[in-house]
Amino acid sequence: MVSSLSQDFKGLLSGLAGYSAFAFADMIYKFLGGEHSVYLMGFWGSVPVVVLVLTMALFQGDIKICLMPDKPFLKLVRGLLITLQYYAFMSALAVYHVDMEKAYAIGFSAPFVITVLAWLFFKDKTVLHHWLCVGFGFIGVLFVVKPGLVAFDTGTLLLLCSVTLVSMSNLLVRVVKTPRDTVLSLILYTMIPSITVSFGIMTFIEGKGALYVPSGLDFVLLMVSGVCAFFGLLGIVHGYAIARANMVAPTNYVQMLWAVLFGIFIFDSDPDIYVFIGAAIVIASGLYL
Repeated sequence: MVSSLSQDFKGLLSGLAGYSAFAFADMIYKFLGGEHSVYLMGFWGSVPVVVLVLTMALFQGDIKICLMPDKPFLKLVRGLLITLQYYAFMSALAVYHVDMEKAYAIGFSAPFVITVLAWLFFKDKTVLHHWLCVGFGFIGVLFVVKPGLVAFDTGTLLLLCSVTLVSMSNLLVRVVKTPRDTVLSLILYTMIPSITVSFGIMTFIEGKGALYVPSGLDFVLLMVSGVCAFFGLLGIVHGYAIARANMVAPTNYVQMLWAVLFGIFIFDSDPDIYVFIGAAIVIASGLYL
């Protein structure tokens, strides 16, 4: 019993660290959004992730499995969905200046979208209390979005697209993952579309030129964001590996705390009471789901 509690506690700490690392990466992207496009940030933020994945795979002796996993095409499709999700989410934060609090509150609705999609496409058994949680969760999203009270802006639409895309990519894990896969191979094939599509847009559409490198502190911050993303992924996966899922899943909501702190001390954001009411409803529904 003590051992089990100890593992659960370690898993909870690992999840908190992982989701906190993602929040810091998001904060850096939002901070740099006024200076650089999401495609440039996507490219340079992906570079350290790929380097760290390949380095770790080499030391673990998993480089062949990492580079040549089963179902590579489907893994690349999933990676493309995640890449599009990143573009939508980061555009909302960096281009349309949506507060991180609002972005995370809407993002927390992903489990409800996954529940609906799993019922539609995988015929998952969904009982009454699941549907009630989904219903209340979407009511929480309505509080955040406030349709009819404020104009339905592009940033909000991008966030809703982001939630749909990340839900689809999470469900696709059921199809693409095989016993031979490793965590590193899944991460690598997530990054390949991100780094290639971002490089193509940055070079040929934005006209930045081959391997345009941001200057000074911006480059350092993009490298830090990539390292944060890598260790965020490892922290979350490690947490689920050693602890019960119901202990790790709620650690996702620590991102709202970071969003509030970043908003106060860095971005001078001023979210209204509806955002926090909606976030509370979404989080409560997600915990019960």
